Amino acid sequence: MSDFDNLVDGKKESVFESKEVAQKQAERLFNKLIEYHKDGGILVYINKILNNNYYYIKYPRWKDLSELMKLFFVFQFGEDNSFWALSCRMSPSLCEKLTQKRNPEDFLRRRLNANFKNQLGGILQYCFTLEDLKNDAHLHGIIQSNVDKEKLKKTLKRTFLGKNYRNSSINNFCIRFEQLYDASGWLVYILKRNSFKIKLFPVYISRELNRLVQNKYQQLKGLK
Repeated sequence: MSDFDNLVDGKKESVFESKEVAQKQAERLFNKLIEYHKDGGILVYINKILNNNYYYIKYPRWKDLSELMKLFFVFQFGEDNSFWALSCRMSPSLCEKLTQKRNPEDFLRRRLNANFKNQLGGILQYCFTLEDLKNDAHLHGIIQSNVDKEKLKKTLKRTFLGKNYRNSSINNFCIRFEQLYDASGWLVYILKRNSFKIKLFPVYISRELNRLVQNKYQQLKGLK
């Protein structure tokens, strides 16, 4: 029997006035602890929480997780499935266009998806956040790796530098891929935060990646 099975009914449930109160307290502890987590895989850390007797009645529902907690799961899923860590710079004209948009992440998402469809035959699984739009705009995130790397690089250059990307002064160093081997470390770097108390940057998660991560979480909860 797993730790989860042992803790389903909560060993100290009687100290709370009801099961519902116990569950709410467990969720608060879960999110509070996870927000200060800086080392080790997220799934390992969940086991630590359970083994340290924070007495879950059940895992929180996906919609009850903090935004940061959801991101940890997204990035851990990326590491487990050999995603690439991705960094991209973009042309001044695109930067200017993004600063004029009410929702620059959505604008860039549409642009990316259109190029993925046209150049690669379908939309990829990815997640990104935009930084420093007014100065040296760039993007950090993760993206699936089971595609031709050179084709993907050209598609990203077309997205961020335009159709004439070969003439750009940053053509040779605007895209950087690395194997995602430390999900929580990469997320901490992207958010540029020593403390998780600071408000998150806007983050876009592709629909398919979001679906897969939620399914994985449901499996962890034993609900699927």
